[in-house]
Amino acid sequence: MRYYWLDHYFPIMLERSCDQMPGLETVESALNKAGIFIEATEPFFITAELQDFFLYSGKQRPEMYLSSSVRRGISSFHNYCSETELRSGLSKLRGDIETGAIKAIIEKYENENGDYLFVSARVH
Repeated sequence: MRYYWLDHYFPIMLERSCDQMPGLETVESALNKAGIFIEATEPFFITAELQDFFLYSGKQRPEMYLSSSVRRGISSFHNYCSETELRSGLSKLRGDIETGAIKAIIEKYENENGDYLFVSARVH
């Protein structure tokens, strides 16, 4: 989550969201304690065809985050974004969409790690 371009507009919200999500090491440790072991991981990238609305759903459609009805359905905005950060972030996002600067910001955050990680595990 730290490598999602929303961090440019809502850094405190993303930090708080990251803090409550377990990292791979934590997940692996918990699985191992239960006798389950990770066999493989595979990055998953969000595509423009996605129809569900959740935190990464607007990755290819940044204008989606300007909609209050969309944001209401995204727990990170509801639980971790202050009114001050929301107003500031939306203003910057709206301006960058209008000028086209959003394209460079999205490109800056592109990475090979995936947006999510599929984990395959097996009981041993």
